[in-house]
Amino acid sequence: MDITPFHWYFALFFIVAFTIMLLWAYKNDLKKIKESYGKSSSIVWIIVGILLFILMVKFVSRNI
Repeated sequence: MDITPFHWYFALFFIVAFTIMLLWAYKNDLKKIKESYGKSSSIVWIIVGILLFILMVKFVSRNI
């Protein structure tokens, strides 16, 4: 199957439309998200910090 320029146009249109709809849905749910998951960002940052620490220890111990 040949990929024509119209396939690329459709893919670009789909990505743009999907992103716009996703942002619109997120904007509508933002108030509910803040009420329900207000403190979850701190948990995410803790997990990211632990993962970065593990990666740092891995790379430092590899070079020793």
